[in-house]
Amino acid sequence: VSTFYAQKGTQLQENKMVLQLLQLLHHLIRGGFYRSHEVVPILPNLLALLDGRDDIVGVQGEEPGDRYRQWTTVQCNSVTIMECKLWLCRILQLLCTMRLDIRLSQLLAYYHDEWDAGVWTQKEPLLEQRRVAFVHAAAT
Repeated sequence: VSTFYAQKGTQLQENKMVLQLLQLLHHLIRGGFYRSHEVVPILPNLLALLDGRDDIVGVQGEEPGDRYRQWTTVQCNSVTIMECKLWLCRILQLLCTMRLDIRLSQLLAYYHDEWDAGVWTQKEPLLEQRRVAFVHAAAT
């Protein structure tokens, strides 16, 4: 994927291959075959591919408005490039959701450990002290 940072509308087969790789990566992440720390090294590559400043959409030189025009001819296909960007956004959204799930799981595990230790079975003064400490920590 790193060799196709700048996608060209005339490279039909290469763009289809990148699209298939992105779809495969999305399904592998969604299926749980990748953990969060395994995906972090490829994030710069995904973001560089999402950056479309170097993409060449048309067959010849582009006018300023041609970048957002839909090209579908025998020699050029910009729809595949747009689909690649869409799948990249889906992958990034999935990664954000995965990170949020991990953080929530860690918070619940922390709460469960404190519950088992009996921290939350104390009387009201200790709970009030924790609430004040929490509000103070959140304010800073």
